[in-house]
Amino acid sequence: MNAYLWFGIPTVVKGILISLVFALIFRKQIKKYPLVFYIYPAAMFVWYGLFGLIRVLFDIRVTQVLGLSGTWVSDIMGLFRTLDLFAPFGIGLITIVMFIGVLPKTKTVIHLYQIRSELSIIGATLLVAHGFMRLSNAMEYLDGSYEGSFNLTVLAFGIIGPIILILILLPWLTSFKFIRKQMKPKTWKKLQTYFSVPMFIGMLLFGWAFTARAVGDYDLTALGDIILNSRGNAVSIKTGADFATSVLASKVYLMLLISYIWLRVKKIKEQKKKSGRQTAHE
Repeated sequence: MNAYLWFGIPTVVKGILISLVFALIFRKQIKKYPLVFYIYPAAMFVWYGLFGLIRVLFDIRVTQVLGLSGTWVSDIMGLFRTLDLFAPFGIGLITIVMFIGVLPKTKTVIHLYQIRSELSIIGATLLVAHGFMRLSNAMEYLDGSYEGSFNLTVLAFGIIGPIILILILLPWLTSFKFIRKQMKPKTWKKLQTYFSVPMFIGMLLFGWAFTARAVGDYDLTALGDIILNSRGNAVSIKTGADFATSVLASKVYLMLLISYIWLRVKKIKEQKKKSGRQTAHE
């Protein structure tokens, strides 16, 4: 059902739509009971992030040690990933958080801005968990680049991915109120800007590199060649649709990247003009 519902729609678009609907429907509850909404990302962080990090560092499969592999717990956690309520959901939330900081203050943007910190914590927790889980991939692809097999996949997993993980850690931790209260407001705002902006740009670049790599799996000298893959085998309808969806997704990531940079630059210019007018009146 899930596959048919979202057939042909890029995962990044799906994540943004789900996140937007979630934020708008539950905005009052999120503001009033944030801890309740932190339970799900915390569970995903432990299951995929913490357990994944332990596996990378110590080669220990915690789920097997605890006897949880193949149980109903494992099935439920896997279901959340199947429904794209893990990384795509996190990407969607962070995209909303970053864009409401540069968009005109409409009624909807103001409503979302009121829960910006909470959405940031939920989204970043999911992405940090995903980053820890994928550390092994990062090391594998980075090793591959040293052997001369550099490509878009290596760029995404081996280089951009680890950088994003490093950049997101500090803004994520300082988004929690008990840590934020220990910092001066100006210091906190600068830290968020200096780390969050390059992190988000890197995230969009990662998405572009990851989805654009699909082109390399096909021999496309013309649109008709979509019926054959790089090995000359016939391509199923699903494979062809997946290819088209990946190409569309790469364009969506580029569109988001260009739009965000343009809005960010526009906002900076407007702030400078406003600051200049205030100085002139003093």
